[in-house]
Amino acid sequence: MRRIGRLFIWLFAGTGFLVVLAVVAVIVFIATRAGPAPMPDRVVLSLDLSGPIAERSTRGFMARLKPRPPALRDITEALQRARDDKRVKAVVARVGGGSMSLATAQAVHGAVRDFREASDKPAIAYAGSLGGAAGNGTVAAYLASGFDTVWLRPTGTVNLMGFALSMPFAREALGDMGVQPQFGRRKAYKSAPETFTRKTISGPGREASEAVVRGWLDQAVAGIAKGRGLDKARVRRLVDNAPVLPAKAKKAGLVDRLEYRPALKKKLDERFDDPGRVGPRGYLAHTEGPDDDAPHIAVIYGVGPVHGGKSKPSPLSGSESIGAQTVVHLLKKAAKADDVKAVILRLDSPGGAFGASDTIRQAVHRTRDAGTPVVASLGSVAASGGYYAAMGADRIVAQPGTLTGSIGVFGGKFDLSGMWDRLGVEWAQIAAGEHAGMWSLNRPFSPGEWERFNAYLDFAYDTFVTKAAEDRGMDKAALEEVARGRVWTGRKARAKGLVDALGGMKRAVKAARDLADIDKDRKVRLVPLPRPADFMETVRQLLKNGGLPVSVRAALMQRLPEPARVLLKTTEAQRKGHILRLPPMAKGT
Repeated sequence: MRRIGRLFIWLFAGTGFLVVLAVVAVIVFIATRAGPAPMPDRVVLSLDLSGPIAERSTRGFMARLKPRPPALRDITEALQRARDDKRVKAVVARVGGGSMSLATAQAVHGAVRDFREASDKPAIAYAGSLGGAAGNGTVAAYLASGFDTVWLRPTGTVNLMGFALSMPFAREALGDMGVQPQFGRRKAYKSAPETFTRKTISGPGREASEAVVRGWLDQAVAGIAKGRGLDKARVRRLVDNAPVLPAKAKKAGLVDRLEYRPALKKKLDERFDDPGRVGPRGYLAHTEGPDDDAPHIAVIYGVGPVHGGKSKPSPLSGSESIGAQTVVHLLKKAAKADDVKAVILRLDSPGGAFGASDTIRQAVHRTRDAGTPVVASLGSVAASGGYYAAMGADRIVAQPGTLTGSIGVFGGKFDLSGMWDRLGVEWAQIAAGEHAGMWSLNRPFSPGEWERFNAYLDFAYDTFVTKAAEDRGMDKAALEEVARGRVWTGRKARAKGLVDALGGMKRAVKAARDLADIDKDRKVRLVPLPRPADFMETVRQLLKNGGLPVSVRAALMQRLPEPARVLLKTTEAQRKGHILRLPPMAKGT
């Protein structure tokens, strides 16, 4: 209560009476909402797999205010619990969108397969179209192949087209604007800066990208062939003749029935006597996991780019980042907890700051040295700095379709001096120190600065390769052969020695149990860190960030009682552009 009181004083001092009353109304409204209704004795577990899948759950206040995409962990855990739950009669999933990564689809596909193998309950996928009206449905077709039966709308198509990567090259356009990119990289396969420095793709860039898309296609074709009982060569021919029209898709064995969705609902109602429908979050709220006295495995999530300082999750947009300070704190906390027997570091990151990634790696080693084993579980992507953060773990687990590796570095700046000349803008720089203006965008690097910058790139790359070789138990020369900035699929990374095992969280949990010497018949409790923010933390984040996006404001307005809506409407004059501004708060209040 004392903490709540301090928060209210802070709010009154900084935001004004009406806004505070609106916040109080929200608190009262959320606090007095009734809990979830009892779950019927007969239910169908309904999964929405037609759009993006979040890496982790958003629960509590923000989940009510602005619904998020379903979380991968919620989906897989719900499928696991539903296997032995007599109330769950079937699993039905809506599939079809093209926004899911292959690695995420592989995780869900595996969970569905485990559900089918452990129970005799039907698992049904329904799609209006696999890939949408004009999209690529290869991942959706792969995902659907994990189910017992696949229903397709009679007018739907199977857009089993393969995989493609598109990369822009803006060197000429930048030159036309008077902008000169000055970037260095280590080494040839570190192709990220090529979008600024080249007019077209380089040979190494093309080589690595082609290997990735071929690897993805091979994995998808093999998965579809196995799931649908088809010959791989037959599936490969279908890829080259896509989009596949509905009648041909059924004849070829890609789908089982051409029906509209109401027909599926009617069939389920008749078979299971009008069952209820429940999503993964609702279902988990009505079921119990392992007891608190079960051995704990901490799951530390790292999602987004890596940087120094604290992680910066946005309770409104859902965007996330990996702050080294936050991850180090969570690792230290897990290592000190007596009931935590192991840590799973779940990473989904394209990379980021060299120093921050190195800091996380060192914290992983300290956790291991303290006696708590660490398993790195890689999501859709854990490359460059994302792989750096993972490589110090006892074991690294990735999906076959995960993008990882990219052991290399790059950096630089844009020299805008030519653009300023064209615009007639003159910059005067007063500096004390030979290289004080080194990172100014208003002039190019001097020869000495370019030399010093390249010396740093050499140092960073050599450090990355050296530590990767140490962590992976490889000769440095052998590690160098699979480094050079090259991105690998998880399957290739395992063959090259960068990854220990293929699989998702299930495989990571098994590795953690083995390392912690937990009896295989004993249940474990997964404890996510950081925990989802409660309401008070969400309010603090909103005030700290300084505004509410209009889309969230609209969702809030719909869920508030009438008095709160009236109060919030009185702040309409504060709106500017796409942000509802909260008045700035005085320091120290």
